[in-house]
Amino acid sequence: MSVDAQKVSDMASYLFNLVEMVVSLIMAIYLLYELIGWPSIAGLCSILIVTPMNYKLSSYLAMYDKEIMEITDKRIQKLNEVLQNIRVIKFLGWENRFSQQILDIRKKELHLLRISNLVIVFFLILLQFTPTILSFTSFYCYAVFLNKPLTASVAFTALSLFNMLDGPIGSLGRFVGWMIRSNVSLRRVDDFFSEAETSKYEQLTKPGTSTSPKVGFENATFAWDTEEDATFKLHNLNISFKVK
Repeated sequence: MSVDAQKVSDMASYLFNLVEMVVSLIMAIYLLYELIGWPSIAGLCSILIVTPMNYKLSSYLAMYDKEIMEITDKRIQKLNEVLQNIRVIKFLGWENRFSQQILDIRKKELHLLRISNLVIVFFLILLQFTPTILSFTSFYCYAVFLNKPLTASVAFTALSLFNMLDGPIGSLGRFVGWMIRSNVSLRRVDDFFSEAETSKYEQLTKPGTSTSPKVGFENATFAWDTEEDATFKLHNLNISFKVK
């Protein structure tokens, strides 16, 4: 939960960048339209071609990020189990068995991390090509469809404005990736807080009788998971500890 909470916190601290990116995009688009006319709008429309690919890669990134966090939880839980019971494990000679279990979980985690990083690489490559597609489409429409000469003053000024678009577009893509990851963490935190409250302390609130032990319990039931019927349970336990 600490990792998920940190991701949500980091995302919230960078939300102000969204305003900066939107303002920069609007200013650059307006200046491009004043310079070359409707071809600038055509270049922006060409970005819609790669939008489905961005969405698909983003969905894959969210899916793998969720699986990675679940496997990380299992690895941490297994490591805590080993550390808390290290004396028993050493006494019974179970080191190899538990270390192999941890390594198997780690291999699955590394496999998903490799796939997730490959998705991130393709996502960033696509973001790098987006400004090139935008500038090429705009210049092509300006020179071919409008049949206007692409002079040095127009070309270099437009390239400067395209460079202004490069930063916000790339940052917006990375911002979307952060949003997807923080959304996965936010859902995990929400699922954690939505879990049913434990009832193991309810028996402490029940009033005792004259025969109730001072230290102990009566008619108690113990189980690892009370939500599952198949879980092994100990029923109707009555134990009284001697008070010295």
